[in-house]
Amino acid sequence: MRILGIFLSLIVIVSCKSSEKTDQSLNASTTETVIEGVLISELDEKYAGEHPCRDQNCYAKVRVDKFVQRGSGLASAFEAGDEIKVFFAFGLKPSGPTNFGELASPLPGLSINDAFEASIEIAQASSEEKRYTIHRYKKLK
Repeated sequence: MRILGIFLSLIVIVSCKSSEKTDQSLNASTTETVIEGVLISELDEKYAGEHPCRDQNCYAKVRVDKFVQRGSGLASAFEAGDEIKVFFAFGLKPSGPTNFGELASPLPGLSINDAFEASIEIAQASSEEKRYTIHRYKKLK
């Protein structure tokens, strides 16, 4: 009986640890591009239209440090070391009751020089400048 109790305790501990890792994953599909980058600067550009980013900074300059995964849509759009303009669809502030509180996975918010991992997609492609969007990210230590 005692061995059974120890065995069940070990199963609970292992399952808790594995669920902690899953919670921090971006769960990116194989077609998505995932990068590690650093927030270089917030851009003083507001979103035009009905969106919370109309009243807060959601645009930023990001330095791409490395590709965790290259999806088909952004296979050669930029390289590690490039600085790109990004629209953070849920802003740079932490999510909460007054800032995208409906998100299933809360976002921690980002500040200048914060490192993060994110799933990124192309939002706008023009001859002058490409723009990208980030919906999901996690802060790196």
